[in-house]
Amino acid sequence: MCNGRRTGGFAALAFEHPTYISLDVPEATARIVREMRRDFDPDHAHLPVEIAIAGSSGLGCIDGEQSQEDVLSRLDRLAASAFSVTCRFNEAQWSPQLRAYVLTIDRDASARLSALQEMLIRSGIRFRPIAADFQPHCTIRWTPRWMTMDQARRWELLRIPGREFELDTMSIYRLVPGALAPELVHRVQIGTS
Repeated sequence: MCNGRRTGGFAALAFEHPTYISLDVPEATARIVREMRRDFDPDHAHLPVEIAIAGSSGLGCIDGEQSQEDVLSRLDRLAASAFSVTCRFNEAQWSPQLRAYVLTIDRDASARLSALQEMLIRSGIRFRPIAADFQPHCTIRWTPRWMTMDQARRWELLRIPGREFELDTMSIYRLVPGALAPELVHRVQIGTS
């Protein structure tokens, strides 16, 4: 939490650092994703397993020129009226747009995630511009560095068993310079109205 303060029950938020909004992947599926990350990018295996809906593609990070109370209040209202999203991961692939190896999302869930991102746009929360089109995904490997032949062979076969999972938790994370992982700022259940 920024400066260690808490305000009105919400974590104090410093928008001077990149701050993004995501949907958290449930633990049973997140555990499988972390195992994949340990195999392909061990330096990042500990990072949150999530699908960003603002701050990665389609919408930029939260714009710093707005009040934290207003942003969190708007996000809580949006979450109360929003819908959870049932989805499954498709294949793992290299994304030139994101410059990362990612797990893609099935088409129906991608459409629902796009609708959720549209709700964010209409919420009144302002976001920084970003050039990348919305591509719902979960990152497995952040670096375009080379893979060993063994990793490349295993990458070609990489799949998460066709398990469905429910995205029903929305979180705000902040990227603090020098921190080993994004800092959780706020978390809210979706559809709790």
